[in-house]
Amino acid sequence: MADSFFLVIAVTTFALGIVLFLVSISSTSWQGLDGGVTISLWKVCYRHHVDKSWFCNSWHEIPGFVRLAQVFCIISLLCCIVCLILIAAFVLRCLHRSKLALIVLSLLTFTSACMITIAVIVMGIKGREYLLELKEDDDEMFKYFLKGIIISGFYEIGWAFILAIVASLIDYISFGFFLLEYQDMTDTN
Repeated sequence: MADSFFLVIAVTTFALGIVLFLVSISSTSWQGLDGGVTISLWKVCYRHHVDKSWFCNSWHEIPGFVRLAQVFCIISLLCCIVCLILIAAFVLRCLHRSKLALIVLSLLTFTSACMITIAVIVMGIKGREYLLELKEDDDEMFKYFLKGIIISGFYEIGWAFILAIVASLIDYISFGFFLLEYQDMTDTN
């Protein structure tokens, strides 16, 4: 049982990372302008100033940086799905003590973490630029004002953006534990 300690920790952290990542990418609170607009991977939300209600729509025209972040997140999800299949095979003892499967798990976990990190970087840098340009464009500001939306607030990072960063860090930790399990397996043979 002691020989699978690192594997248990790796799988547990990997599962936690997946849950946090799924919550993050399904949220509408990645970043925004305080009290006026928020953007995420799949939707853009606006706050109607008069009745203080929020309404969200799918992106009408998806900016390139959002599309790119979506691609990175989808690649990360695909890596997670393959990892889950391999983990299930480990649990069912089909791949028990398989070094190759453990290397593949490690690489897929690392790739998943990297894809999340890249998506966060792209959304963080380009999303901030997008929102600040929107705020500085007087014509856009006036169009939104006529719709009852005030976009003059401060730039803010949403909780889902932070959650994606945490999910990425947890996946890196999981990767480390998969590698430790591989090293432990190699040392015992």
